Amino acid sequence: MNKLLLIICSCLFFVGAFAFNPQEAKLSKVGEGTLSYLFWDVYVVRYYKSDKVEALELEYLRDVERKYSIKGWKQGLENEKNIDKELEWLISHAVDIKEGDKLRIYKYEGENVLISKNGKTIAKKLGDKKLYRIVHMPWIGPEPVDSDLKKALLKSES
Repeated sequence: MNKLLLIICSCLFFVGAFAFNPQEAKLSKVGEGTLSYLFWDVYVVRYYKSDKVEALELEYLRDVERKYSIKGWKQGLENEKNIDKELEWLISHAVDIKEGDKLRIYKYEGENVLISKNGKTIAKKLGDKKLYRIVHMPWIGPEPVDSDLKKALLKSES
């Protein structure tokens, strides 16, 4: 029995030690632009890709309270149907932002999402294909919040 437990623990350690971390992927920048609201520049957004990972990096140019991030998610995904659970997950992980903070939203392996702030993971969801599909939509989806920004982010893919 002790041998079996030792084998199981060793296997779990082995698998965990080699789990894929999207934050360590070598990414290439596709494009970059600035999101503005009225006459304020809010953040510079950069779109990165590799063969396994896509990431959007938002580098904030001003402080943004959590309530405005929540409003942004709702507005950015307002045309999507049947995403209540996914939207609630995004809202529950929205955070206050300070000028200079970098938020990264990773999509990887076709069904996983990771959100980091200044390099530290704040949320991770595995095995959710619907969340994977919608998490970048406010910026590069079919109906983005700013079509010029989408063009700038996708410029090297055109």
